[in-house]
Amino acid sequence: MRWTLYIDVDDTFLLHQKPVHNTGSFFRWCVEHFDVKWMTRWCPDGKMDKSQISYLAPILGIEPGYFTKFENPLGFKWCKTEAVDWEGKPFVWVENTLFPHEVPRMTERMIKYFGNLDRFYETNLHYWDLTPDEPQAANGPENAIWRTWKKLAQDFKIKRPLEGLAPSEIASLKATGMFWEFYPEGE
Repeated sequence: MRWTLYIDVDDTFLLHQKPVHNTGSFFRWCVEHFDVKWMTRWCPDGKMDKSQISYLAPILGIEPGYFTKFENPLGFKWCKTEAVDWEGKPFVWVENTLFPHEVPRMTERMIKYFGNLDRFYETNLHYWDLTPDEPQAANGPENAIWRTWKKLAQDFKIKRPLEGLAPSEIASLKATGMFWEFYPEGE
């Protein structure tokens, strides 16, 4: 059974409403391996409108007609945790950060249903420079996505195909030293 992947948009794969260089590859990989559902303030009702789809489709490399597959039937009014099907099929949640009023509910439900918070993958493109223990070159916003991608791939034992990466993405991974973490055997 495929897991659901709930995903936010702003600051999760778009920074200031612009993609970082690996946004499309990451999103298409998620679509290939998970049932992706929106969990974003772009569309609290779970459905992107035509202008949002027109904007995102070329960035993500997804045909506009395919966007209906990402609709989240639950939606939310106040708290994103309202849009999670807690008792349905297994899921992961990729999000930049939660609002303070969302944290207690999310934590309580994650612990109640799963015993831990392992299904929450924080990917905050704004916080990339707040990790002083890593070299600055490895802390660009695109590497926040790489780290989430790597963790998802490891947790679900899914190899990331090298042939699916653009030359600029490979060059960026090599420049930051992260290429060898993903592909220790090289090209």
